[in-house]
Amino acid sequence: PVIGTALTTLAYALLSRMTPDTSLVLACVDMALVGAGMGMIIQVIVLAIQNSVDTRHLGAATSAAQFFRSIGGTIGVTLFGVLMNSRLDTKLAAALSGDAKLPGDPKSLLRTPAAIAQLPEGVREAVRTALSDSITYVFTIAIPMAALAFFVSLMLTEHRLQDREQDQQSAATEIAS
Repeated sequence: PVIGTALTTLAYALLSRMTPDTSLVLACVDMALVGAGMGMIIQVIVLAIQNSVDTRHLGAATSAAQFFRSIGGTIGVTLFGVLMNSRLDTKLAAALSGDAKLPGDPKSLLRTPAAIAQLPEGVREAVRTALSDSITYVFTIAIPMAALAFFVSLMLTEHRLQDREQDQQSAATEIAS
């Protein structure tokens, strides 16, 4: 978890520096770093939770961990989506407030990359910049949260893994005697 949270924090910092000119390869490498960091965190935390409870509470502890991860993911995606869309609306309004008049509803014109490609060059560049700024804004906000997770992971204490089979045999021996 320590290495995973550090890697995730670094990856968010790298993603927060993207621009419309960032290469696809660089963006993919940065996203792969997020995936690697999260991969180092998720399973180890589940294992730590399972290792810290009695065998009889194993199912409840594992399902609680999954439940809270799902709730946290849902709330996180929603909040970051709201922040990104709010920022995008503000940036698009500023970018399109000048002479750039779009026919119809501007939001319907910006729903697909093909629709954006049909816009005049100056407007298209303003839209790309507004979208890029909105996405990087969300990653910028995620950096301190990931850093907080890093500092919390430093406080995790290491415990020897429980030997469930040996524990069950010991319990059976105690019951028999």
